[in-house]
Amino acid sequence: KDCEATPLSPVAPRALLHASRFSPTAANEDVAAATANRRTSASCRRPATAEARASSSEADALAAAVRAGRAKDLPKLLDAAFERAFGDSDLDLLGGDELVAGRAMCATLLLSSLRACARWRCYREALSAYDHTKCRLGSGSTAVWSLLLYSAVEAGQFWRCEVFFEKLCALGRPSSNDFSNMVRYHALRRDQDGLRRTLARLVQLGSEVDVLSRNRAMAACCNAGAPDLAEVLLASQAICPAGADAVAFNTLMK
Repeated sequence: KDCEATPLSPVAPRALLHASRFSPTAANEDVAAATANRRTSASCRRPATAEARASSSEADALAAAVRAGRAKDLPKLLDAAFERAFGDSDLDLLGGDELVAGRAMCATLLLSSLRACARWRCYREALSAYDHTKCRLGSGSTAVWSLLLYSAVEAGQFWRCEVFFEKLCALGRPSSNDFSNMVRYHALRRDQDGLRRTLARLVQLGSEVDVLSRNRAMAACCNAGAPDLAEVLLASQAICPAGADAVAFNTLMK
């Protein structure tokens, strides 16, 4: 409330000029008050901008650390970044805007770390960073859960995949990349029933994939030694309305 400023109406300058003809002192006081209001409003906007810049700077520093081969240090680097922003405060003890800001910053920093880890194939380190910060994360974002799902498949930590997938589904429709990663997960486990459940979940969310994504997923199944799962994909008209093409048939015949 201290930061609230009364905006000037479009006719304010003319009114002040008119007033100055009759009472110069009053007009000068009004102009001074209007100037003070503008300055107060600007000063109230600066912390949000500074906070965003600080968050971006910290995210860049984390990505640089991964690029420099320090992915294993991400847990302590994330702690240090969070402490610089919020001091020694426990996020659980924060409330209102501070809690929202803390979770948003945690999601931003983790996302930057996950992207860097995916770029440099540090999948286990990405999952360790998540384990260390998940109590601060809140609901996260689709990008966070998508990268975690990819990292879990690549790292072979399959017990995480369905958890990450459900977190992703709770926030929106999974992408074609998420579809491919879940198919790979089921193919590596030879889990036909699990694949059917995942396809049903995607259909429930209104998701569809194009022919290219479907064919790539079929190829992943065959490469994993699970051609029966590729047949399930081909038969699922709900997830990919397009019929089988020559690529799909050639994939099954290999």
